Amino acid sequence: MATRKRKAKIKEQNTTYVEDIQFEQLTFDDILKINTNEDVDTTLELKIDAEMQIKSIDNVRDDITKEIAKVPEIIKERTLINKETGKINKPIITSNSLDTDKNTFLGAYNKKELEIKIEREKARRLNTFPYKASDKILTRAEGQLFHYMKNFIQEDVVIFPKVRLADIIEIDKDIAYSDRDFFKICYKHVDFLLCDGKNFNTICVVELDDYTHDTDEAKQRDMFVRQALYECGIPLVRIRTKIDIISDSDMEGIDYIIKTYFAPRCPICGSEMDVKSSKRSFNFGHRFWSCRQFPNCTGNIDID
Repeated sequence: MATRKRKAKIKEQNTTYVEDIQFEQLTFDDILKINTNEDVDTTLELKIDAEMQIKSIDNVRDDITKEIAKVPEIIKERTLINKETGKINKPIITSNSLDTDKNTFLGAYNKKELEIKIEREKARRLNTFPYKASDKILTRAEGQLFHYMKNFIQEDVVIFPKVRLADIIEIDKDIAYSDRDFFKICYKHVDFLLCDGKNFNTICVVELDDYTHDTDEAKQRDMFVRQALYECGIPLVRIRTKIDIISDSDMEGIDYIIKTYFAPRCPICGSEMDVKSSKRSFNFGHRFWSCRQFPNCTGNIDID
């Protein structure tokens, strides 16, 4: 009797369990039909597609796991897995013990990584510092004039090329001025500045007047620079010649200013001296320093 009751109870439990499962499956299908408004065949297709996608993901995961297992430990630590494609990126090998010719992980990745770094560096420079190094500071003509003056000048003179005008002259704050007055000298430069080699005092400014000074804008700029230097008492020498046929005669103005700057004191009275040239026929063109107190003082010193 007890055995029959036990079997009946087990049968009842099994029946209830089966009915529960059938009820749940039926309700799930009904919900799918209501939400998607599709028939049963379409729902089954969706289920099959989902199962196939899950299966493909599992296959990719298994393939990745197998590939990683093949990679040596020294490469495995630096291996990167692309989550989107599921492929293993080729790592950067830093160990010298690996044979780079036979290693399959070298090559394309290193090249691509370098290209990315270069592009990023270009973008960074464009965003922050849009500059690059100039090919040359002086033009060919200016470079030839620089070397010619360097070989011609015998005194202790330093030649500075491309000097900003605001570094040679400055604003006199005792006189009323505006910001525009500073901008006029701030954005202009001279070709050459000749300075004393001992104390770097200004001797003179040298400008090479080539074809670039023939425009109206350049002429206005040259006129302003000439007037500004004159008002400040700084000599200006302008050289207007073809640089390929330059000669010592083109250096006469520079030589005169340098000789005047380095003129000694009069040996008789101690006054300052100027550069003079002899006009006598037997000694024509001979240069000498003459005392500024002439004719009261006849002190002189030969130059040539």
